[in-house]
Amino acid sequence: MKNLNKNTLNKLLFFVGLSVWLGFAVGTTADTLFNEDFTFKHPDYWSIYFQRLLTLFAGIVLAVLIVSFLASMLKALDKKEFHRFFKIQMHRLNASLRGRNIQEAAPCIQGFLFSVLSKNTKIHRLDMGADVSCLSPYGIQTLFRNNWFYCFQLIVANEPEADLEHLKRLLNHLLFSELRNFGIVGLYSAYRFKNQLIPALYIDRLYYDASINALCFEVLFVGCDADASYLLAAAKRDAAPQNNIPEVYDDEI
Repeated sequence: MKNLNKNTLNKLLFFVGLSVWLGFAVGTTADTLFNEDFTFKHPDYWSIYFQRLLTLFAGIVLAVLIVSFLASMLKALDKKEFHRFFKIQMHRLNASLRGRNIQEAAPCIQGFLFSVLSKNTKIHRLDMGADVSCLSPYGIQTLFRNNWFYCFQLIVANEPEADLEHLKRLLNHLLFSELRNFGIVGLYSAYRFKNQLIPALYIDRLYYDASINALCFEVLFVGCDADASYLLAAAKRDAAPQNNIPEVYDDEI
């Protein structure tokens, strides 16, 4: 309290006095209006009333002292260090939430992607294994590029002959159709964004890694508005004329 200047002390005394006056007015009114037995005619009215008023006054003074103490502590804190501490704790919380989200979503996306690929081998002509273990044999990875992507690898004997950009668009069409007709186990199949429903999954990149003989998928799962905005922009990018899928005839399947 010694560090409080005169202006602050005057404000404190004003609020204490105001609290006492309000307590007296409110207490008198409440006792008179809501307590029929306890009125001015009661023999112990003033004794009991001033006990209550003293209790109220002590509580208000204690609250003011606690607030003043906390205010002086906050004033003495280094704002930069407090900001760093807050940022570190938020970063830890975000990392924990992110890790949990990845653990829950990745297996669902892996199983769904394998299901779509295995049911359409005659269309994409990729060599698929017998079960989901053929997808990502080196473990599921994640990649942050302003948005989070789930990375999967499919081991293939040779590099695919088809153009990978066209193949990516074809696979995305298959994903969208599967999401619309059957959904995805464990996750939602569509995300509402700006009064429209958009698919919850999108293959953003598809490339061949010669070092491990694997076809690599980078899949976006739409979990927030930022992901939805990215998906719409990526779909518009991939729908450019130079990325059109060539026609596939029945005798080629």
